[in-house]
Amino acid sequence: MPSIMADGWLLAALLTLLLAGVLWWWSLRGQRKSGLPSAQVLFTDGDLRPWKQPLYDASLNLSGKPDYVVALSSDEWVPVEVKSGRTPQRPYEGHVYQALAYGLLLERVKGKRVPYVVIRYPERTFAIPFTAERRASLIHLLERMHEQARRGTPPGPSHRSVQRCRQCGYRDYCTFRLDEAS
Repeated sequence: MPSIMADGWLLAALLTLLLAGVLWWWSLRGQRKSGLPSAQVLFTDGDLRPWKQPLYDASLNLSGKPDYVVALSSDEWVPVEVKSGRTPQRPYEGHVYQALAYGLLLERVKGKRVPYVVIRYPERTFAIPFTAERRASLIHLLERMHEQARRGTPPGPSHRSVQRCRQCGYRDYCTFRLDEAS
């Protein structure tokens, strides 16, 4: 009788180990498919670990909330921007600048080093190094945008999408509107 009980405990222990192994493999597979770096998720723009408020830098007049922030270490954080729709061959320039802006906010507001930013499309993930050149280009772009806003002049058409036109921040005073009938 003791041998049967010992065999039962051994079988239960082996099944538990097997189940733990399957769950571990499944979680690793899910992490790889998510496109997120192998790091601790600190914040999300969803329900998991939500931001309490957007990041804001008054000197840049810039605010925002990345979809995710992961910690490579206590001093290095990476913003992750998740995009839906078609996966491009290379990330769209606007998406790159958006992710870089989140990196700049993390540096200035949280005091963290941002070695790169991540843009996740449905079928591909791009890691973009956050270099001094990209940082300078972003700051120059922000200065140009603020100057246009001060002058009250829209940037001009960059697309032919009525939907994008309806969602544009310059909509109220744009002379290039595609949706004049609305």
